[in-house]
Amino acid sequence: MGLSSPRFSSNARLQRASANHPSMNWGEVGEAVRLVQQALVDLDFNLPISTQQFGSPDGIFGDETKSAVKTFQARNGLVNDGVVGAGTLGKLDTLLPTAGDRLAPLPASAFVKFKFRVVFRSIAIPVVPESVALSSARLVYAQYGIKIDEGAGMSLLLDPGETVTLDSIDGACLWDEENPDQTQLFTLGSGRAGVGNSDILVYYVNTIKQTDGSGLDGCAGHKPGAPACVVAASATKYAMAHEVGHNLLGSHFSPVHTESTNNLMFKGFLGNLTADPPGLTEDQMRAILSSPLVSTA
Repeated sequence: MGLSSPRFSSNARLQRASANHPSMNWGEVGEAVRLVQQALVDLDFNLPISTQQFGSPDGIFGDETKSAVKTFQARNGLVNDGVVGAGTLGKLDTLLPTAGDRLAPLPASAFVKFKFRVVFRSIAIPVVPESVALSSARLVYAQYGIKIDEGAGMSLLLDPGETVTLDSIDGACLWDEENPDQTQLFTLGSGRAGVGNSDILVYYVNTIKQTDGSGLDGCAGHKPGAPACVVAASATKYAMAHEVGHNLLGSHFSPVHTESTNNLMFKGFLGNLTADPPGLTEDQMRAILSSPLVSTA
């Protein structure tokens, strides 16, 4: 059952969180977080850090908000994990059945704290246009105050021999190194000339084949210091965001993939994601925000 309190019911993000699609956790930003923060304040959980800048909740799910959520959960017989999902929102919905005071709006820029940049390189026309893949990725990362900038892209003009070689690129996805096909692909056109060291190159190719002949939607293997990923032309709309996520998480992050169909880093077919947009865990977000590819906006 969805949320019924007028202070929560009109917020689409809270309604999704109340069904755990996905839950809200550390690192998320936005009006949904502000509503939860204000609810905690109205229930006498002080949030001095989160309210000092604007005189009202800042919409940033940081350590202070997580601590208050955990205390609220413990006092109400809930699992005190600091994650705002069905149980926590259900209890807040019951305890605060009226609208409450309307929060003064904050500028959209208040929620943008970080950024990274992608640059497209294509030798194929994707089923999901690059613009849609980029918009989908922006939806995912905007939930966490991360803006995606786009550098100047290009279509790579190949001779017939290169087209045959790269049409079914070998997708071994080895970290911190490149297989021969990737090396060839990543040096086509201008390569990384004119591209920043922290820019993530996104290459679209017709197909990606593993060594056993099976297909892949994408591959994020690349040499150290040369962030890049390859996405198949047939990939779904969140595939680019997923492969970029591997770049941001880095080669040593574990687990590489998750079992959750609510999570961007789901290990299966991304067309089976049940959250739109999918989310990220606290551990994933802490790793991403510490990535050298991410800077302050």
